[in-house]
Amino acid sequence: MISGMVNIAAECLRNPRQPSLWSAELGKYICPTTPDSKAALKSLADFGRSLSTKETALQGPRLDPQFKLVIVTSAGGTCFFLVLCVATTIIAG
Repeated sequence: MISGMVNIAAECLRNPRQPSLWSAELGKYICPTTPDSKAALKSLADFGRSLSTKETALQGPRLDPQFKLVIVTSAGGTCFFLVLCVATTIIAG
């Protein structure tokens, strides 16, 4: 479960402005415009699989840019306030 959350967080930081899909073949999230995803889709086409099989190979939770924005913003805010609280505690003694 934690590794799944780490995969989602990493994908949100790597490609924040593009949607990402889970690739069962690669075992990670891929962005439709990256070379990895194009290779995965090409390999599915090379094996003569139908469109429905391509869609099932890329099943899983889709990470939309809006979701990625929320994740990145909350992580950035958390880090900012963590640093602020530590600095305030050190200053206060």
